[in-house]
Amino acid sequence: MNFKLRSRHVLIAIFVFFLFITPLSPEVTLAQESEGTPTGLGRPPEVTSNWDADRSRQSASADADFYAFLPVAVEPSSAAKTYSSCATNTQETKLASMAKVDPNQERPKMNCHPILSQVAHARAKDMAQKGYFSHITPDGYGPNFLVAQAGYDLPEWWPDSLSENYIESIAGGYPTAQAAWDAWLHSASHRTHVLGENDFWAEQTNYGIGYVYIEGSPYGHYWVFITAPPEE
Repeated sequence: MNFKLRSRHVLIAIFVFFLFITPLSPEVTLAQESEGTPTGLGRPPEVTSNWDADRSRQSASADADFYAFLPVAVEPSSAAKTYSSCATNTQETKLASMAKVDPNQERPKMNCHPILSQVAHARAKDMAQKGYFSHITPDGYGPNFLVAQAGYDLPEWWPDSLSENYIESIAGGYPTAQAAWDAWLHSASHRTHVLGENDFWAEQTNYGIGYVYIEGSPYGHYWVFITAPPEE
């Protein structure tokens, strides 16, 4: 009788050991990363140079002090043109002067456009206030869409997309207009845009420049250079 009880106790002890002490194998589900096309600089048909497109969505990070990113084309809009002046702050005026007098500037002329100026300044302020650094806003809109919504008539043949960009260069962290301009000039893709080194950008003779400094924002200094062809 005692032998049977002991055997039963042993079996129960073994069962309890495996039930409560031995770890169960967890079910592991691995999420597969998608290999989607990077959303960065929209490449117009005339452009064949290489772009750092995959970096355009990079968010602002305290680990990096300086960045210079390049152009994104979107859906034109018939929104009413409400801007009447091309008001700029001191830093915006300095950067515009550098763009115009640079001996390598390929644009035959450069005209500050009030809508492009307003959008460029608003873009710089939006990035600083919301703590991101990208051609695409947190709502998913690119600069061409914003320009068109503001009332600027972009070419009808440009692709209808909310996430492309043919018109904007941005820079973050540079404390002066000269530093921001030099950064663009030392980046092959940005240089092509800001100096109009091919026909596509050389024809974008209207421009707007935005600069904002907000203390405590990820980069502090935010620069936006928008160009566009004359309205048709």
